[in-house]
Amino acid sequence: MSKTASKKSGDILYCGDGDLTTAARFPAAIMTYYGLSFDHVPSNVEVTEDQFDGRKLVVLSDFPARLMDDRTQKALGKEIYGGVGLAVFGGWNSGSYGGWKDSLIGDLLPVEMLEGDDRLNSSQKAVVLKPEGKEHPIYEGIDWKRPPCVGGFNKFTAKPGSEVLLNVVDTITTYEKGNLSIKEYGPRYPFLVLSSYGKGNIGVVATDISPHWGGVDYEQRLSEGRLKITAEGAREAELGFGHAQFFGNVLKWTGRY
Repeated sequence: MSKTASKKSGDILYCGDGDLTTAARFPAAIMTYYGLSFDHVPSNVEVTEDQFDGRKLVVLSDFPARLMDDRTQKALGKEIYGGVGLAVFGGWNSGSYGGWKDSLIGDLLPVEMLEGDDRLNSSQKAVVLKPEGKEHPIYEGIDWKRPPCVGGFNKFTAKPGSEVLLNVVDTITTYEKGNLSIKEYGPRYPFLVLSSYGKGNIGVVATDISPHWGGVDYEQRLSEGRLKITAEGAREAELGFGHAQFFGNVLKWTGRY
């Protein structure tokens, strides 16, 4: 039998990524860096509808659908319609593989999940691509001429009427006769897709915020090194400035900060 989360008081209800001594310390560090108050629900703890009281944003990151029953998902849908944001991030417990396809929350998302195993684990890194000429607050502070790379992602398609802000493509690197070559390997998939439901913003990111998929070292600065942040109750997390900037932007947009 799964445990049940206790009611707390942060603006954000953050669910998933293990616990604060493991992978969850990375998203917790980003929220701490940007001054976003949160309560964390570990990946083995069931969420109940009273956990949504007083929230601005709910984050589901590598969190399995089996820990949020239909009644709770329906309650979350009502909260989103009333103005609470929803940010969904990828991982092995996300997407179809995590049981979210055809769920009540899955039906609200701006993406169509694939049947079966939707995970793509990249052996040589997948690259995140910004469409030329497109502008959005989530892009701010990122050098898109040096795009981030990730170790994997959940494959999905964008639903009609949604907004695709970023795409992702797997790559293959070859070295022959002294020449290094990097080429696209396979189709491009949506990486960041946005929509709204009632008054609430919804954002879906195909990859994880934490290792092993998440590119936590993205844009570490030679002059400043990496960010070293310890959220309350968590182990210290080290991450690049660009990684914190991107995921912070997603959280602030979905939560209307």
